[in-house]
Amino acid sequence: MENTKEQLTLTVEQGTKADFVSDNVYAAQVSDIQKVTMEFGDALRISFKIQEGAEAGKTVTGLAKYALNEKTKLYNWLKVIGLNLPVGQAVDLHSILGKRCRVLTKTRTKGSTSGEIMKYSNVAEVLPA
Repeated sequence: MENTKEQLTLTVEQGTKADFVSDNVYAAQVSDIQKVTMEFGDALRISFKIQEGAEAGKTVTGLAKYALNEKTKLYNWLKVIGLNLPVGQAVDLHSILGKRCRVLTKTRTKGSTSGEIMKYSNVAEVLPA
């Protein structure tokens, strides 16, 4: 039996950089949207660039389940950002890029592989601009 090795390739991608900011409400603009696989299924990581104040230019992110109906966080966020979402309509999620809103951030913590506790800012809520 011939021993052949399957070639495995994977492209190195740039990670999403998020900044740590104080818990507050910030004027922001949607700067990126990525589909990610989490422990409990697919989600969207939406990045928001803060537009004003001492934190201007920093990026914060929020996760929303990859599902779109009237009971999901994603549906509520998209409505607040200004999308019209009639039932049965397909939505181009990239259409929210550049849209302005306000975001409420909350500090979260998680453990790292080295055992350290890391703090990060999470978008807890998206509010009208």
